[in-house]
Amino acid sequence: MNIDEKRALKVFLCHASGDKPRVRDLYKRLIHEGIDTWLDQERLLPGQDWRVEIPRAVKEADVVVVCLSNKSITKEGYIQTEIKFALDVAEEKPDGTIFLIPARIEDCPVPEKLSRWQWVDLFEENGYARLLASLQLRAAKVGASLSTSTFTDEDDETEHRLDQYYTEGLAAFYTEDWNKACQKFRLILNERPNHKNALEKLEEAERRRDMADLYSQAAEAIKVENWETAIQALSDLLKRYPEYKDAAQLLKNALKQKQLGDLYFEARKLHQAEKWQAVVKVFDQIHALEPNHPDPDGLLPHAQKEADEIKRLAELNQTYSLALREMDLGHWQESRQLLEKIHKSQTGYLETERLLQKVEDELKKQEDQTQRINQVNTLYEQAHGLVRAKSWQKAQEKIREIRRLDGEFEDKDMLLEKVNAALAQEDQEAQKQNQLAEKYANAIRLLKEEKFLEALTEWEEIHTLDPKYPDRQWVQRTAQRKLKELGKLTKKTSTWERYALWILAALLVVFLTTAGIILSNGTKITTMQIPSSRNTGLQYQAPVSGYYTFRYAGSAFAAYDLNAFSAPIYEVWSTTTVCFKGTEVLWGGNDLNYTAALFAFTSENYTTEALAVAAAEGKNKKVYLKRGDWVTCVVGDGKQDYGDNSGEIILEVYYSLK
Repeated sequence: MNIDEKRALKVFLCHASGDKPRVRDLYKRLIHEGIDTWLDQERLLPGQDWRVEIPRAVKEADVVVVCLSNKSITKEGYIQTEIKFALDVAEEKPDGTIFLIPARIEDCPVPEKLSRWQWVDLFEENGYARLLASLQLRAAKVGASLSTSTFTDEDDETEHRLDQYYTEGLAAFYTEDWNKACQKFRLILNERPNHKNALEKLEEAERRRDMADLYSQAAEAIKVENWETAIQALSDLLKRYPEYKDAAQLLKNALKQKQLGDLYFEARKLHQAEKWQAVVKVFDQIHALEPNHPDPDGLLPHAQKEADEIKRLAELNQTYSLALREMDLGHWQESRQLLEKIHKSQTGYLETERLLQKVEDELKKQEDQTQRINQVNTLYEQAHGLVRAKSWQKAQEKIREIRRLDGEFEDKDMLLEKVNAALAQEDQEAQKQNQLAEKYANAIRLLKEEKFLEALTEWEEIHTLDPKYPDRQWVQRTAQRKLKELGKLTKKTSTWERYALWILAALLVVFLTTAGIILSNGTKITTMQIPSSRNTGLQYQAPVSGYYTFRYAGSAFAAYDLNAFSAPIYEVWSTTTVCFKGTEVLWGGNDLNYTAALFAFTSENYTTEALAVAAAEGKNKKVYLKRGDWVTCVVGDGKQDYGDNSGEIILEVYYSLK
């Protein structure tokens, strides 16, 4: 059957407005195949009610092609209504009818309501051919026509033949062989109805066929802005008639317009390549030739906008880099200002959000640190005031509070040492007063037991330790009076015996008084040479109650054989002396129990013996001892390097009342 005796297959293209460019390409290809294709933008005429025409077109269509994309499947609007129309019509068709074809124009999910029909992927290499195959089957079913197609793009032979026709047509056109030109252009249009250039040239040839001269041909070419044709015609005309009318001026203008056209074409290519600055420069040349030259594609404003955007992004990137450098330098305020500027200009730029959070965290740390420093300084000033007021306990609490806030706080004025020394002195003074109170109570007891000489001796010892101690119970006066009375009542005691007793008592008082004067001035009592053995140590017993100062005087390290170890030796010199109250050395496992010690001298981690001794030499510890109290001192670590070896330690002992 001849194809002309059949009607064209009717196809309705259902699509989302956002997919218009790709659907238009499909429309052109189907039109080229001889298919009566319905596309709203092409088929709806001004004044027609699209709400009536679209449903009518769906019902009259042989096939409805639903173009699917990520836009169309999620878009609300009339596309969903079109799909519903198509589904309703499809339900009226017999089973097995090819009527509704889902066609994916990009990789996207197929809606469930369309999934019962096999879809085609137009973005695949053979997708269009498969669509044409289905349309061919439907055309055969309904008795419609479909142009012969290999279901592939035109091959090189067809293109070559069409190019040859076009070349021959142009040759006839410029040689004024109008009949031949029209013939060649029609041959092209018979095979390629949408060949724009062939159609334009055919119309131009038909017009020029009726014109009598080259001037009219040039004028028509200028009218349609066919500058090459105009230039050719005017050049030919001027060759024949150099001064024909205003042909020379028209040629000059045509050459200018061609140059402008070439520049605009170059600008378009640069625009497509996204060379925005180059587009702006080309337009500078265009405006130099013609300031008001039209820009129908809006290339310049778009290029300027994109160039401005590139500049803005470059500035953002520069600001971003500067902000990172400021962060690296720890300039948090400056970096925050820069990042906030970026955030205000473009939300979500690179890692701006996370960096801003980091900066805010660091600024919060700085603020907390500043508050902590201010709080520490305030507490330190308060501690100074409490020290001046001699409120030692409160001052100690302030310094401890400072330590809790800042574990690395440097006590430049050594307040804690002063406070601890004052508290220790207060504690020693309290111990002394307790001891004096005990001795005074004992003196009162002896007085009540009529041991008047012992009571008087106890009082004299109290008076020696504290000459200002009050005798509220009149122990001295009562004891002296009682002893005097006893002396008078003892008739049998001879005169020389009484004199001897008084002399002995006076000597005792003088001795005790002299000893008190000497000892109250911090007099050296003895020297302790503590052996290096940890097991024995050296003991000292207090001859009288009072304050004893133990001073580190020196050390004599024993010889040590470094070659006894095979491993590399790291020499560290240390000297340690530990003293316990009592007659025993207290142990904690295999080591000395430092926590139970009365006091200790330590000098650790020095590179030479001389440095270790020098660091400890001159240190002293003052303690209060009652008469008869024992102190046991033992040598701790000496020179250490994978083992212990200690030498003799020398302590000097001093006595004072305070």
